[in-house]
Amino acid sequence: MIKKKAVVCDHDATFARILKHLLAKQGFEVSTAHNSDGGLALLRSAKPSLLILDMELATKDGLAVLRGMRDASAAKPYTIVLTAHEGKEKHAQATALGAHEVWTKPFSAAEFLKKLESLARQGKV
Repeated sequence: MIKKKAVVCDHDATFARILKHLLAKQGFEVSTAHNSDGGLALLRSAKPSLLILDMELATKDGLAVLRGMRDASAAKPYTIVLTAHEGKEKHAQATALGAHEVWTKPFSAAEFLKKLESLARQGKV
């Protein structure tokens, strides 16, 4: 059986490990990055069906990753952008650049798992 692939790109290594664990429980093979360059490299090499992308990264922000994805000819994974800020401007920018959803941190593990199950049932990941 071929595992679904996901990339988690978050500056917080602990939070990235938590997301990786939750995704693995749902059958994903997970790669992680902590900055925009690493995230873009993983998107090219891993070819994931799901991207969990933090807006605040170590170097450039998550919008830079979205721009890089838009400019690349690679497949576009289902993208959930995470942010600790509720500013509507960044949410709108992320959506305009191709994010499917924007979530405000914190959120519950149960909510995250429920969303993954829903996306899998719909064939989006």
